[in-house]
Amino acid sequence: TSLNRSIDINPFRYSFFRYLFVGGISFGIHTLIAFSYLYSIDNSILMSNLAGFFISYMFAFSMQSKFVFRCPPSKKTALKYFSVQFAALLFSIYVLQRWSFKNNYIQTIAIAVMLASLSFLIHRFWTFNQKEKKT
Repeated sequence: TSLNRSIDINPFRYSFFRYLFVGGISFGIHTLIAFSYLYSIDNSILMSNLAGFFISYMFAFSMQSKFVFRCPPSKKTALKYFSVQFAALLFSIYVLQRWSFKNNYIQTIAIAVMLASLSFLIHRFWTFNQKEKKT
């Protein structure tokens, strides 16, 4: 038992791995909605990703607050989270539009991956920073 205590191999102990786990589920929600939009409504990268973003945002904010950063959800953190995610989404779409993808489905996956990787550190040190001075 002392060996089990000294070697902690539980990846969910670390917020980055919890972030990846929740992000993976959020990625699935985002791409499912975006693909559904592309297939059944319109072939617009912007509109399909906005639809995927807004639906996955609700899930992701709730789980990132409670499970990843262990910070009680508030209007302030919701606004910060939305600002970071939405800016990262627009940046990702802008950058990837410049690369001339031939396939909107691959571009949608690339946007979702880029979105997740851009946002972890910002959320860690700004959005869910509980050490900020209270005003």
